[in-house]
Amino acid sequence: MNPQKKMNESTSLLLNGGYEQKQRTDSVSSSFSLSFLRKTTIATIFAVVSVFVILTKTNQLRVQEDPIAVASMLGWKDDVHYDWEEFQHKYVIIEDDNTYSDEGILYLNESRAFRLLGDNDDFYYYQQGWEAQMNQAYCSVATMAAVLNSLRGDDTSFKLPMDPIYDPFYWATQHTIVDAKHNDCVFNALGGKYSAESVKHIGLGIGMVPDIMNCYLNSNGYVAIPYPANSTTEVEANDLKHIIVDALSDGRSRVVLNYDRGGIGQGGLGHGHWSPLGGYNKETDSFLIMDVAKYKHPPAWVKWMNLFDGVSTKDTCTKLLSLDTPIDWNNMDFTTILSIISPLCIPGYRGFVVVKPKNMYDDE
Repeated sequence: MNPQKKMNESTSLLLNGGYEQKQRTDSVSSSFSLSFLRKTTIATIFAVVSVFVILTKTNQLRVQEDPIAVASMLGWKDDVHYDWEEFQHKYVIIEDDNTYSDEGILYLNESRAFRLLGDNDDFYYYQQGWEAQMNQAYCSVATMAAVLNSLRGDDTSFKLPMDPIYDPFYWATQHTIVDAKHNDCVFNALGGKYSAESVKHIGLGIGMVPDIMNCYLNSNGYVAIPYPANSTTEVEANDLKHIIVDALSDGRSRVVLNYDRGGIGQGGLGHGHWSPLGGYNKETDSFLIMDVAKYKHPPAWVKWMNLFDGVSTKDTCTKLLSLDTPIDWNNMDFTTILSIISPLCIPGYRGFVVVKPKNMYDDE
């Protein structure tokens, strides 16, 4: 046989064998890759489904435990709330009509606004738990949660209502603040089961917020005191201002305000509202509103006269007395709802709530 031909046949055999071996290797590698990809995909789908199931069960558990406290399960657009806002605003009288002009407001999205902060302002304490309200009516609930969380120290001596989601850590959330089913004090402060249901539709007034806060504050040695802004003279207004400034200058105290947005120039995006105060700047005579409606406005420095215009407005329902029968909030027309709750509403002025240690209050 021709040696060259024999060598070519041997070479061909080796090459073919190598090619077949490569095919087998590629086939195994491809099979492994496909198998790994399938397993990874299945594992990912399983993980996503598991998380979804856990979250669904958690929400279902919350609904079963206390549907009153679960505002996030509601639709964001609540017609009753919008009708209530419109009804309330008919009775608001603002001395200086700057309802839709926010020229005097300095928002905390500018560097010069940050320069107004003092070293010990409450703004820093609120970073421990200042969240956006979870529905249109829960500004007061979000505000109360922010205050309670701001009072937490490095230890666990300050007890908060614990949300099971964060167990074993104490963390006040909007789910637990108005838990009337498991807290008798809150149940009574809200006026019973049927009145408690109203919170997620018409919110809370200054006649109810301090009582609810005290359900959590008193056992921790604190007290919430309301200061309605029903001052009729400049002297009375200045006296109220001194109370607020003094509280803001003490790191152990907190101040929240109930105001009409129109008074400070934000009337285009709502009216009756609650938020904490994060500080006072003497040079500009401005107060920092830590707006819990974060989807509307960042925190804002507002001058005292504008702030007072906002808090010295009338609220047709500072407190809702106990309802004897349930209201079908989703299906009743607003006129019918209004005819039921109006006789049970106590009107009055909006204003401030000061939170301070009990011993400070006792010494006054």
